[in-house]
Amino acid sequence: SGIALSRTGASTFEDERFRRICWEVNPSKVGPQRTWCFVAKSCEFNLFYYPYENLVKWNRNGDELAERNRQVNGQTAQARQGSSFYFKPGISFSRRGEPTIAFRVYPSACAFSSNGAVILPIEAKNALYLLGLLNSSWVRAGIHTQAHKFSYSVGHSKSIRWIEPSPRERDSIESSVRIILEHKRWRFSKDERDSNFVVPFDPGMASIVEWFALFRHECKRRGGEMSDMLANIDKAVAMTYDLPPEGI
Repeated sequence: SGIALSRTGASTFEDERFRRICWEVNPSKVGPQRTWCFVAKSCEFNLFYYPYENLVKWNRNGDELAERNRQVNGQTAQARQGSSFYFKPGISFSRRGEPTIAFRVYPSACAFSSNGAVILPIEAKNALYLLGLLNSSWVRAGIHTQAHKFSYSVGHSKSIRWIEPSPRERDSIESSVRIILEHKRWRFSKDERDSNFVVPFDPGMASIVEWFALFRHECKRRGGEMSDMLANIDKAVAMTYDLPPEGI
């Protein structure tokens, strides 16, 4: 459509050597120009945001990965697949997922693997809108009907028809996505796998039971607001694509 590029990433051919979880590696060795970098790969179902915890040994240029690829089958293409698009912000999704495909933020300091894929907006102004459009019930249901046994490819996202939204519908989707991302980031900041993790327990409270009750209440409040924002996104997509307003 000229709006975004869809790509799938590389294989390592030896995960024990080239894969780690982020807490196994000194943070000083993690980054696009360091030994290890974060990598997008399959993860559990979560819309819009999910922590990146997997690392790949890219080692600045991927030469070690490429050499392993050459040893296995005499060429290096699979170890470098998609690598010219690494470290650019966009949207990622798992090649397999239930109950539907799920799209999440893909950060700029990240590579992507053969079982993860990315969608890179050609213009940054379309990033939030695309994230909302792709995570709408309409688009996820449409992709699901084309998938085989919860398996998704970059071809599924490429088949989506682009209709330029009105300023009103674009603003509705983008503002809803911003609110959802704020709530998701807050929730995962209590998860030690997240790079923005903060110690969740407030020592000023009388007990951990008191804190947990407040935490559950806040999760429920934010969850309700996210459901409302998802409904707003579905309504805006329905208006843009002339779909039934009552939804799927």
